[in-house]
Amino acid sequence: MKKLAILLLLVIPLLTSSCQYITGEAPAQTPKPTPPPITSPPPPKTDWEEGSPPPVGIEGWEEPRSLTEAEKASVIEIALNTQRASEWLQGRTDYRAGSVDWYAVIWNSKGEAGTWWSLEYSRVEKEGVPDFVNPYARWYPGVTIAVGESTIYQMQIAVDLDSGETAMAMGPYPSLSSPDRFKIIPEPSPVPAINREQAIETAKRGLPASVIARADISAEVHGWYWEITFDNLKATADELMPYPLKSPPPGPTGQPATDPYPGIWQSVIITVDAQTGNPKSTGARRVPRPGPYVSQGQAIQSARGGVLRFPVDVSWIAGAKVEAYLQGDTWIVLFWEEGSENHRIKTRVDAVTGEFTGGGSG
Repeated sequence: MKKLAILLLLVIPLLTSSCQYITGEAPAQTPKPTPPPITSPPPPKTDWEEGSPPPVGIEGWEEPRSLTEAEKASVIEIALNTQRASEWLQGRTDYRAGSVDWYAVIWNSKGEAGTWWSLEYSRVEKEGVPDFVNPYARWYPGVTIAVGESTIYQMQIAVDLDSGETAMAMGPYPSLSSPDRFKIIPEPSPVPAINREQAIETAKRGLPASVIARADISAEVHGWYWEITFDNLKATADELMPYPLKSPPPGPTGQPATDPYPGIWQSVIITVDAQTGNPKSTGARRVPRPGPYVSQGQAIQSARGGVLRFPVDVSWIAGAKVEAYLQGDTWIVLFWEEGSENHRIKTRVDAVTGEFTGGGSG
């Protein structure tokens, strides 16, 4: 083994010399690396902008402090119940609230957040306040609320825990994790003129008292209407005729009539115009088929393809607002143009197969 090592040491310089002799080049001199210049860290910034005093009732804190789990829960509750978030979500329950973070805000003379920083709660807790944050900033806990799948919108809300008021709300805007984050953000829909209780009372009219008494009642705003659901009914068709189901047509003479509505009905669904309070549609639904269901994005794509086959001008749909939500085992996909009662289309997509099954003007 030692002989082999010696042999290798002899061969390597021979090969190197041979290569230099053939090319006629002088041995290359490897330059010594230049050591990096010795620099000192930049001096701390001293010309910080103090900003204006915070608005009354949302003074915040001069520095962050530890929050209890109950306080973190209060932050999320306050944020979700703000007027800004309520108008944006409009009764939706598919939102996601992130963990509580810190917001450092410098207020301007108009009482607005002129400059602000969003910082992870755990980072501030472990490392303290970073040097890049203005030392005159007021501190508020806050949370990010997100909605959507293929297109994800989010809103950042900071609150004052002492007063229970909103300190700052930014958004909604597409999140960085959304593939469609560079699309134009639509303005929020107008606040419904008809409130939830009024919509439910309208929907109850004409329903059998027995159905109302045992139903689980829910109401959500979608597009331009309230959708009121009377759920967990386990009703036969006889109990739902002639409303909301229609009476069966008479059968051929001399032949027994067939049952047009066999089985048990799970829900009654009624829609009410959110601005006028007028009833728009009614129907009943059996127990939904089990999933898996197609995604919201697939449902919108299928619905859009179906609408484009309508024998009418639907060119406005390119810039229309869009909403899709599950109704049992059916995706309801809405297209509408704000301010135009004529440009409203409500469609249905089978959530199991993804097929467009129909639709019409709203």
